[in-house]
Amino acid sequence: MAQRLKLEKTYRDNLGKWVAVDSKQTKVMGVGKTLEEASQKAARKGEKHPIFLQVPSSLESIVL
Repeated sequence: MAQRLKLEKTYRDNLGKWVAVDSKQTKVMGVGKTLEEASQKAARKGEKHPIFLQVPSSLESIVL
């Protein structure tokens, strides 16, 4: 069984970008400044049903 993607590393490496993850959530399939760009990169790698993440430009915590 494949190990799930480490989201903390994915976020840290892709601040302010869209990330396409494979449907099994084990690897990044595409990254882009726009959702369309990330989607196209994932499609070129053969991923038909990616999961998209919009990574914030900062990982600062907000406490209310």
